[in-house]
Amino acid sequence: EQQQRVKEIADSFAEAARTTNDELKEAGQRSDRMEKAIEDQLVEADYVTQCRMVIEDGCKLGTGILKGPMTAQRLRQQWRADGDDWQMVAVPDPLPEFRRVDPWHFFPDMSAARIDEAEFTFERHLPTRRDLKRLAKKLGFNPEAVGRLIAEGPRPTISAGEVDHLVMLRAVNDEGNPISERYVMWEFHGALECEEICHMLRAMGQEDKADRFEKNKDPLADHRVILHFCNNEVLKIAPEYPLDSGESLYSVWNFQRGETSMFGIGVPNMMADSQAALNSAWRMMLDNAALSVGPQLLVNRTVVTPQDGSYSIRPLKVWLLSSTAGVTPNAKPFEVFNIEINQQALGGIIELAKAFIDEETGMPTIAQGEQGASTQTLGGMSILFNSANVIFRRIVKAWDDDLTKPTIRRAFDWNMQFNPDTSIKGDMQVDARGSSVLLVREIQSQNLMNIMTNWTTHPVIGPWFMAKKDNVRPGLAKTLQTMMIDPDELLATIEEFDAYMRQQEESKGQEPSDPNAIKMQIAQMEQQSAEKLATLEFTTRERIAQMQTHVAVARLSAETGMSE
Repeated sequence: EQQQRVKEIADSFAEAARTTNDELKEAGQRSDRMEKAIEDQLVEADYVTQCRMVIEDGCKLGTGILKGPMTAQRLRQQWRADGDDWQMVAVPDPLPEFRRVDPWHFFPDMSAARIDEAEFTFERHLPTRRDLKRLAKKLGFNPEAVGRLIAEGPRPTISAGEVDHLVMLRAVNDEGNPISERYVMWEFHGALECEEICHMLRAMGQEDKADRFEKNKDPLADHRVILHFCNNEVLKIAPEYPLDSGESLYSVWNFQRGETSMFGIGVPNMMADSQAALNSAWRMMLDNAALSVGPQLLVNRTVVTPQDGSYSIRPLKVWLLSSTAGVTPNAKPFEVFNIEINQQALGGIIELAKAFIDEETGMPTIAQGEQGASTQTLGGMSILFNSANVIFRRIVKAWDDDLTKPTIRRAFDWNMQFNPDTSIKGDMQVDARGSSVLLVREIQSQNLMNIMTNWTTHPVIGPWFMAKKDNVRPGLAKTLQTMMIDPDELLATIEEFDAYMRQQEESKGQEPSDPNAIKMQIAQMEQQSAEKLATLEFTTRERIAQMQTHVAVARLSAETGMSE
């Protein structure tokens, strides 16, 4: 009985282990499918281009903002048959959209240090009449309100200070002020009271929707809405927040985090003092060069007189000798004075300012592609690359934490809520590590190449590495991945490799019995050998000719004293 009891317990543990393994396998498959689905959606939304603009904003202004996922805001152009004719129609695209937000048009809750602490956010849009008509169809804006806005036209207040930064930039570039022909539309994300939401719905003529919302109101609920308004006209209010999680649709990344708000510090602000010193030194160098470009002439008017009456200098000018009475023998009609050029001293100030900029911004010249006088050995380059990436690691880690992780988490929530494919859904967590991997990709590539070259041929380590053939393909695959090459496009699978090796073994055991085939193989080998010898002979003759040429040039230089 005891043995039977032990067997039953062992069987139960084995069954639990099999169940756990099956669940882990299913979870892994669902996670892979979810990852693939999100990747396809990001590619469709041109996520990389949007992130590139966010990075540019973060570097220049200190803050980069990405918005998404947004549903039902995309329209896809399709051609559809209408009898014998084809027409282009715009149909809603159910895929989520991600978009870069201009920091100049973003107004969050300034009491919040992080975007997840903000009670509300405002985003400013500058649509034209055409944009309002398009948005009325795309986002379901109130058509009556849009019609009144178009009839009223843009208000002139936009040219009086609402977008001063754009007006000033256009004035600097002498581009006029066409912004005055645009509307100022605001998009509000935040919580409103139930009475406020019902009042706006009724103002838009949506009595039924207001009654249903008021009937099911919860006084303790946080009613987060998305509201669009322009010129005192409510264009649209969405009382149902798009994400059940209630998370903000905005991700905010800082190049260097600020201490008092969610807006950070950009590279120009960090290097402002050193840049001012560099600019001043450069202006002084140009002024000094302008003064020293030519000599200063001192003319003794008692000795010479210009024939044309002008004392300005020009080629082939005639000067008349004045009366020699009272002129000493050593009197010179002209004297020349040169202003000293201080380029070297001013250049030292510029180089010192550049060094300060490197230290202040954490962007040394090696990170910008300038190697300088550093060693070009593998170990030396790895040390230099690691040193240059110390600051970058912190920056991209902030990118992972502040932008990638919340954005992908919202994309996951969107798919869990709206995606009809049930095979991708499950309990998952976002692990953002792509940017950190990109930083050390070059070092990983060098290390993997070193391992594949040295370990596989090492008399002691090699057998440990090569004894398990499954180690070889992953190593080659990771090496190709660090080079941004898809390994599946070049490497064979394990099954294909085994089939190829069996074919090679079989071909080795089959000796050709046909004499003609043997003669053909011998002829091919002889032809290949002759071609190799001819190539080697040509290369050798070419090198000898080059060496003779260098010797002749060197002899000629030594005899004439002229360099090459």
